[in-house]
Amino acid sequence: MLLRRRFVTKALAIVVGILALTIVLTYYGINVGNFVITVNGDYLHSIALTVDENYEDLRSTLIADTVGDIHDADLSFIPNDVDSGIGGSYMANLESHRYYAYSFYLINNGDVTVNYTLDFKIVRAHKKLDSILRIMIIKDGERKIYAKGREDDGHYGDPEPIISGTANNIVGYTIPFLTDQSTSVIKELYYDFQTMEVHKYTIVMWLDGWDQQQVDDMRGASIQTELTFNIL
Repeated sequence: MLLRRRFVTKALAIVVGILALTIVLTYYGINVGNFVITVNGDYLHSIALTVDENYEDLRSTLIADTVGDIHDADLSFIPNDVDSGIGGSYMANLESHRYYAYSFYLINNGDVTVNYTLDFKIVRAHKKLDSILRIMIIKDGERKIYAKGREDDGHYGDPEPIISGTANNIVGYTIPFLTDQSTSVIKELYYDFQTMEVHKYTIVMWLDGWDQQQVDDMRGASIQTELTFNIL
């Protein structure tokens, strides 16, 4: 049975292993734990991560704090200033979480200009939970929302509508996940990352309550993802 507008009422747990974020759905929200972000480089061609606004405490890996009980949502639950935090994980309305957000800084701490990719990979997805996942990537204030292509008859592979508040309030469309998802569902390529240049990223994730693929059979489903920056 298709569910149109339904806020999840059981637990969704996220367990992250090394380089992985795992989301487990059982209908009482989401628990987000140990969201891991990594970079790959070398001594000369080097990039690093930090949540410090002074760009200190540089690391090759960031692990976010565990946050629990996130219910499904739409874009209206994501505040316009979601990327205004200086770094780390934060959420709106602690009594009823509707999204998970994590901000951090990526800095070129090497000796040369580099090109790099952002790779967001779904390692595994049980019971098609990836069908209702929304991923917003905000880089230096520029926002992009990604989702799996539509799966309903007549629209297969088309972008999902971005709905805010009510079903008929479509404010845009998502960027579909890559067709070949064996390596990543999202790949962003950036050129000419200068020495000591800094990019601020905010990753926002939620389960879309308007997605027609949300069904009762998703109880107990899970999805595992990875986020990695790679120097080319």
